[in-house]
Amino acid sequence: MMVPTGKYLGVSAGTAEGFLVTVDELGSPERKDQKMVLFSENLSPNLVTYFDRIQGILSHNGGLLSHLAILARERRLPVMVHFVPNAKFPLGAQVRFDASQGTLSRIQ
Repeated sequence: MMVPTGKYLGVSAGTAEGFLVTVDELGSPERKDQKMVLFSENLSPNLVTYFDRIQGILSHNGGLLSHLAILARERRLPVMVHFVPNAKFPLGAQVRFDASQGTLSRIQ
């Protein structure tokens, strides 16, 4: 069971690493061969269409019982909520997160 361990809440266990991008950047040619972590304001079920192209999802809103969190757990795709891009973790930065522990770090 996922429990809050700090600032972030994992809603689908696992670790992910990649460049922090939005849905608009997923199809960009410069991102084609890169590992990506998707940022989305909400855990909308339509994000399931991107599961094959991403390593994980960071979201501002969502919870353990959201439809997307349930689908992500079935696919073993890490998802963590209570995240907002900021100066330390801007869009485009390379990040690593552990949804099981609720931790996030930037890769230099």
